Amino acid sequence: MKKLSRHLVLARARAPTLSAVRRLNVWGSDLNDVSLVKEIQNLEVLTLSRNSISSLHDLSSCKHLSELYLRSNCITSLSELHFLEALPRLCVLWLAGNPCCGSDPVAYRLSVLRCLPNLQLLDNQSVTEEERLLAQQEGKVIPPASIRASDACESVVEVIEAAVEDPVRFNLAETNMIRKELGLKPLPEEKFACSNSALLFDRTCGSKKSCVLEAVLLLLQELKQEELHIVLRTTEQQLSLLRS
Repeated sequence: MKKLSRHLVLARARAPTLSAVRRLNVWGSDLNDVSLVKEIQNLEVLTLSRNSISSLHDLSSCKHLSELYLRSNCITSLSELHFLEALPRLCVLWLAGNPCCGSDPVAYRLSVLRCLPNLQLLDNQSVTEEERLLAQQEGKVIPPASIRASDACESVVEVIEAAVEDPVRFNLAETNMIRKELGLKPLPEEKFACSNSALLFDRTCGSKKSCVLEAVLLLLQELKQEELHIVLRTTEQQLSLLRS
């Protein structure tokens, strides 16, 4: 398995820069990581068939994408389709041959069309208006995909590093930018001010530990009861290790 590289993209697309790439075909390239597509902002047609892609998270940044070919990959859940909802121009999708398609082709198709009603061509078959209406009535509601733990961790690290480098910039705007990346609602100014006043440390010290504490306390506000119990158990275990 390998990661999509800049060299491969420019070679396949015969383009001088990533911004010049409009169409990209990496069929059968043994790829399992295509995070580089987030940097190909003008991409319109993407062929990823016959690879080992398991998540569509990285494709949510390709706002100009109109055609996406994902046949025969490793996508196990239709929940990944929610990452494609942010693509206003997407009208062609080929998903057949993935584990998420299941054994009932009719149910699968209606579920996909309910989630992505603007598709005109699904698995090389035209979408009719009748089928589109039926999908809204009988198609299964697909639950949202969960953000990957690695992405959440990376975002938290970015918050911490930014705060260590310049604590003054660790403000409401910076916090809400990270929350947006995590799929969370922006924090109101009043709530942000309240959260900051509760933090027991001097901002001017620039301490890394203090910045870590602030990031953790802000993110704790978004956890549900079960998740908070996990944090509590982990904290108790860590305290036990520190005491021993």
